[in-house]
Amino acid sequence: MWWDRSKPLEPADFRHPTRPGDFELDSLHIEDALVTIYQPGGQRPYNVSVFNAAIGPLRKQWLFYDLLSAEAITGQLDNCLYSLHMPQKLGKAQGQEEGMVKRMVIVPLDSNRTTLTQILGSLSNRRRPH
Repeated sequence: MWWDRSKPLEPADFRHPTRPGDFELDSLHIEDALVTIYQPGGQRPYNVSVFNAAIGPLRKQWLFYDLLSAEAITGQLDNCLYSLHMPQKLGKAQGQEEGMVKRMVIVPLDSNRTTLTQILGSLSNRRRPH
């Protein structure tokens, strides 16, 4: 693959043209929505639930980007919980980037025997990054 460096790429050149039916919403808020998706070929249907969604602009041409940029979306997809939300900053207030704490904690919930005390205990025993 190669490209002509003398001709800069213009992202607008790669967009699909606007068609009737395209939409642009300034913001969208959804509470308690359920959609059942039926697939062809005898595949089993599955449910997509949205418990709560706060989405800024929602445009058809930028649908995936707008969903990933949403303030918060929580729900259930085929009996699996999901949550998309804006990144949170831990540590000092905004504008004070020095010494910012960044970490991700994954808590496995493999069985019903896992209790809240065990989860909180495993979180407090983890070392913080320097």
